[in-house]
Amino acid sequence: MSGYGDDVFVHHESIATNSALVSAATWEYSGASFSLSSASEIKNAGRAWTGVTTYASGACPLPATAPSTTVARSGDYSGAQTDPNLKTFWLAGERATTISGSCQWETEIGKAKP
Repeated sequence: MSGYGDDVFVHHESIATNSALVSAATWEYSGASFSLSSASEIKNAGRAWTGVTTYASGACPLPATAPSTTVARSGDYSGAQTDPNLKTFWLAGERATTISGSCQWETEIGKAKP
């Protein structure tokens, strides 16, 4: 996994490994200059992580939630699971986006093939 830079927080990571020792990971990231987003990468044994997808960046800043009055709450969910075929992966991530005029959570789920 490559770094995102200063003042970027990576959290709620998930990882899965298939029968060929290929791993897939997904995580949430957020920072002061952008809204909550998710990303996924795949790593073959003995090789570097490669990007699979960066879910569309968050489109809105979520408001602060109690008990804080100044800090927006970040996402809680990411997921990485090996498919029953033991080769591909199911990956999920969350982002903040505008839905029906208000900032809400949106979850994206995708199948990744190494």
